[in-house]
Amino acid sequence: MDMGTKLASLRRQKGLSQLELAEALNVSRQAVSMWESGATIPSIDNLILLGRLYEVSVDELLGISPAKKDAEAKAEEHAEKKKTRSRLLIAAVLVLAALVIAVSAYFLGRGESDAEVIQLYSMEDLEEEEASELEDLETLPWRE
Repeated sequence: MDMGTKLASLRRQKGLSQLELAEALNVSRQAVSMWESGATIPSIDNLILLGRLYEVSVDELLGISPAKKDAEAKAEEHAEKKKTRSRLLIAAVLVLAALVIAVSAYFLGRGESDAEVIQLYSMEDLEEEEASELEDLETLPWRE
């Protein structure tokens, strides 16, 4: 049932004419007629007054059923959960990226320079036994 039909039905249930309703709301009879025909809708103030007069909620006057409100609330809740999941995913990716950067910086910062690496593996730093093993390897037949 559309709002105009609903307004006309409620008015008739209260036993009011369009003129009597118009006088009670301080509007013209033509305004009431236009509401009931669906040409226009009452202002918010008039909807509140009509709801009080007819003893119904403004939601009922507007044709918003409890099921529709529940569906809208569930849709809003679902959208909010989706936004929250997206935000959490973005936060997790940012934390992971920061962790990768921090670990990379740590390992890059503690790396030795090329000169230090060469010095670590020079013959002078090797013990005599290790040095002789290396010299033996250099004399193997396949090295020639």
